[in-house]
Amino acid sequence: MKTTQDNTSRSGGIRRLRSAKGYTLIEVLLVTLIIGGIIAAIGIPTFNTIRQNNRVDSTYTMLQTYANAVSQFDQMSNGSVYPLTVAATTADVTANTTGALLQTASVANFSNAARFDQVLVGAGLINAFFSPAMGNQTRLPTGWTTTSQDLIWSPTARTFSLTTDTATPAHNWSPISRLICQASAPATAPNTAAGANFRLDGSTNLPSGVRVVSAVIRGCNATDAYLLAQKYNPQLVDATAAGSAQTRGRVVWATPSSGVCDVYVYLGQQ
Repeated sequence: MKTTQDNTSRSGGIRRLRSAKGYTLIEVLLVTLIIGGIIAAIGIPTFNTIRQNNRVDSTYTMLQTYANAVSQFDQMSNGSVYPLTVAATTADVTANTTGALLQTASVANFSNAARFDQVLVGAGLINAFFSPAMGNQTRLPTGWTTTSQDLIWSPTARTFSLTTDTATPAHNWSPISRLICQASAPATAPNTAAGANFRLDGSTNLPSGVRVVSAVIRGCNATDAYLLAQKYNPQLVDATAAGSAQTRGRVVWATPSSGVCDVYVYLGQQ
């Protein structure tokens, strides 16, 4: 009997040792994959949210810098009007350019080639073109080559010039995020005015006959645009996070297409 009990005890001990050997490699891998999936499900959206907030915050800060530069330019202009970069007539081109050929440039060519941040760079108020973290990241204009010339702003003549003088500036900045200046269009709803009208208080259009400076953010994610509008004027946000049009306040856009829109941000007027 004693021998039998010892064998039984020894057999039970062997069974207990076998059960205490731990998980197999496959079981460990399965648990690791499950835990990793849970972390990814929680962590990736959080990481994307942080990146999105950084894009919006960076753009917002940059816009404040350029708005201050526009204000400083106004103070140093000695009563001179802001130069147009979006021409409506051939007279606008002539008034804002020098050079026999450049002054005969078409309205479209001039409007595509001119940008107001070039004016601020020429005036020594900023060091670089507007280049936000939001929107598409295209930086070079169409027509760009390593030897092509850009429009240059002359602070003394207060006009754009081009070397070599030509009636057809090679650069087309229209697809690029940039600063523009144009005559106000109060009859046009801000969300479709392309920067020519804003309802800063939510209901009142800009006056007729003023020149308005705005930032254009091309190809912007609609959610980024919504967050930017919230930072500027949360009480005037009439868009939704899903991407409807925004008409009121300093940040406006038309109804997004496939979750993308061009955003216009008011920087100043004269």
